Amino acid sequence: GIFRLAAFLPLLHVPQILWGALGFSVVMLYLIWLTTIQKKLESDFFQKSIAKLDGLTSTDTQTRRDTWKNISESVKKYLEKTRGNYSLFKVREDFNAVRKLYNKGASEVRQALSELATLKEEDFIAMNEAGIHLPERKISQPAEDEGVWEI
Repeated sequence: GIFRLAAFLPLLHVPQILWGALGFSVVMLYLIWLTTIQKKLESDFFQKSIAKLDGLTSTDTQTRRDTWKNISESVKKYLEKTRGNYSLFKVREDFNAVRKLYNKGASEVRQALSELATLKEEDFIAMNEAGIHLPERKISQPAEDEGVWEI
């Protein structure tokens, strides 16, 4: 077949010094790539990312548009400050902090909405043209029920 050992015999007769030179050349090319070409490509990518900052995330819903409008300037400042160099550990740490705040806020909103749903008509403060009318409170009502009013 094509992959017989005889096909590789010319490579087996190359002196070991040439293999060392070839390995050294590959390492040097890799280092040149890392220090010049890759840095230039990263810089170009960073500049394009800053120029097209609104394209970093989808803004298909009004909530996402509002959120992006509020944080886009902070994102731009952060990217310019770090020049695109940040550790994956720090990104994960920040992501988890944001997720924790989001979950806490969402649960607080759900709790407030459920409390609002349990309110009765008499729990609301009446407002008329003369101003706010607060219903009279019974004297026998305990102090810990402050805020619960009876008509």
